[in-house]
Parts: sequence; C-alpha cells; structure tokens
Amino acid sequence: MTRIEREKRTVSLMIRLYCRKKEGNKTLCSDCRELEEYAHKRLS
Repeated sequence: MTRIEREKRTVSLMIRLYCRKKEGNKTLCSDCRELEEYAHKRLS
C-alpha cells in the first residue's frame, strides 16, 4: 500500500467517525461525502 492510499484511508475513517459521532449519522451526510471526495482529489 502506498503512502497516498494509506492517507486516503485515514482521512476517510476520520470523516466517517466525525459524521457518526458528532452529527449522529449512520451513513455519510452529503457535506461529509463532499469533504471526503475533495480530500481524495487533493491527495491524488
């Protein structure tokens, strides 16, 4: 696994944890999904 793939996985886990714990969502809300997509594009 490359460093970038590891970073993408870490960012995704952090965003999902935030969305679940702070916002109380079982799945990603649209704002968090957009943030995840943006973070992945920036890492690429």
